[in-house]
Amino acid sequence: MPLSTSAEVEASIISWTNAGISSAQAQDLMTLAEDRIYRDIRTRQMEASTALTITNSVATVPSDMAEVKNAYIDTNPDYSLLRKSPEWIRQNYPDSSSSGIPIYFAREGSNFIFGPSPSSSYTLTVNYWKRPVSCVGGTLTGILASSPGLLLYAALSESEPFLGRDQRTAVWEQKYQQLKEIVQREDRNERFSGSPLNVTPA
Repeated sequence: MPLSTSAEVEASIISWTNAGISSAQAQDLMTLAEDRIYRDIRTRQMEASTALTITNSVATVPSDMAEVKNAYIDTNPDYSLLRKSPEWIRQNYPDSSSSGIPIYFAREGSNFIFGPSPSSSYTLTVNYWKRPVSCVGGTLTGILASSPGLLLYAALSESEPFLGRDQRTAVWEQKYQQLKEIVQREDRNERFSGSPLNVTPA
C-alpha cells in the first residue's frame, strides 16, 4: 500500500494492529507520532529563516519555531548574536539607556530580547528549526513525505495503550529508531557533501 497521504498511513495502522482501532484513534496515534518525530529529529526539511524588525527593543518569536540555529543583525557587516538567558541579559544590561548594536539575545516568552538594547529598529535574521504543520488529515510533506515509515512506525509504537503488552510494539519501536538514525545520517551526509572540510584561519 502506498504511504503518501495521512489516510493511507491511517489505513496501515488499522490493518497492522488488527485490534479494532477506529479511524479517530489511528489519527490520535499519528498526532502523537508527529509530536515525537518533531522533537526527536532535526533535518534540512525543518529549516527556516525569517527577517524580523526589532521594535521597542524586542522582536516577535516565529510561531512555528522549535529551536534557534543562529541569529544575526542584518547590517553591513552583519553582526552574529550570542545566545544568553533572559536573566543574564537583564543582569548585565539593566539600563535600557545603554544602547547600541545588540551582541546578545534571549527568548523571553513570545519575544526575543537583546543586550545591549537596540539603538535602532534593526532587522534581525533568525535561522531556526521549525515545527511543521500537522499532516494528519492531508498529504504527507517534508520529512514524512520522504520517509513515511517514520510516521507509521512511530504511530504503531504509540499504540501500546490500545494493544496492551504486545510483542510487536518492541519491533515497531526498533524500526522507528533505525529509520530515525538513517534519516539523521542522510541529513548529516548531505550537510557536509560537495567538498572536503578545510581549516581556515580565524
